[in-house]
Amino acid sequence: MKSDDANELPANKPRIYLVPALFFAALLAVWWLLDHNYPLWDAGSHFQDAINYAKLIRHPHLLRGDFWQHFLTVSFNYPLTQHLIYGFAKYLFGYGRLSDALVNISYLLVLSFSIASIVKMARGSNLAAALAVSIVNCYPWVALFSHTQMLDFGHITLSALAVAVGATAKQ
Repeated sequence: MKSDDANELPANKPRIYLVPALFFAALLAVWWLLDHNYPLWDAGSHFQDAINYAKLIRHPHLLRGDFWQHFLTVSFNYPLTQHLIYGFAKYLFGYGRLSDALVNISYLLVLSFSIASIVKMARGSNLAAALAVSIVNCYPWVALFSHTQMLDFGHITLSALAVAVGATAKQ
């Protein structure tokens, strides 16, 4: 007898939405590897803020007031979330483009899995989830911002993650 729950996944049915998610992540990795352009002015400023966070993370003085004053005022124009994430990557992987590429590839995977999760929670099939992941990854702004140090891509990703987590909590 057929189950009424269209969201159930039989053990032998592959999660086809993994294919476009991993495909687009691999394409982004190749793009980051082959492109050696310098960042634009705004992205360069974000790059510098991330380096400042990496330096603060490398030498934390949690009990000193001036540490917290520097930590909370690296940038007066943007919230610290994105710069801090890139700063942790620069602390772990160095100040080069590799750290930015790893963050953006991670963001792309989180975005793809969040979109697939939202589709699955809406009772969509694995094929619908794969199509949604492909469409989101082909969207011009996603393609553009996933290749730069701009903050927009992180905000898109974290917003999709928040919707997916919120929808999961609502169920």
